[in-house]
Amino acid sequence: MPIPQGWKQEHKQLIVSSTSLETSVLPRLSFDDEENALNREAFERFSILYGSFPWALFASPNNAQCPTFFTRETHALAQEWASLGNLWAHPPCCLIDSVVGKLEAEPRALVIMITPHWSKALWFPRLHHHATYREVLGRHEGVFSDARGRPLPSPHYDVLLSHVPRRMQG
Repeated sequence: MPIPQGWKQEHKQLIVSSTSLETSVLPRLSFDDEENALNREAFERFSILYGSFPWALFASPNNAQCPTFFTRETHALAQEWASLGNLWAHPPCCLIDSVVGKLEAEPRALVIMITPHWSKALWFPRLHHHATYREVLGRHEGVFSDARGRPLPSPHYDVLLSHVPRRMQG
């Protein structure tokens, strides 16, 4: 199914064509409580380790750290990730399970993902299985910043960075 009419992609370059998206996901999208970003220094450190990130999968004009990004209006889950290169994903908590499912369905995608370190969450063992590198970033003040780069109060959970590389299909 194509992206619903009225949805658009915020971008500074190429527009990507849409792929199918389970329609039951669309009404549940909520990004309003997720207008934060990983602090700039940590983002730059991971950019050095893994290469640049031309695309952010879940961002807004207020928190985008990548030159091109998908917003709540142009849902990243509706896109084909494998052709986009090195991807940065800081999904809203309500979408993490769907993101892990998308990674399982698209083994050629390469994603660095920021999530809560919730080891009892249903999606956690699946993400842990696919990630080749994991780093707990902690829950300290400043792990996230606001749109102006100001440190935010510490989250109520440890923050986890996971590297999910391309896998061989088979």
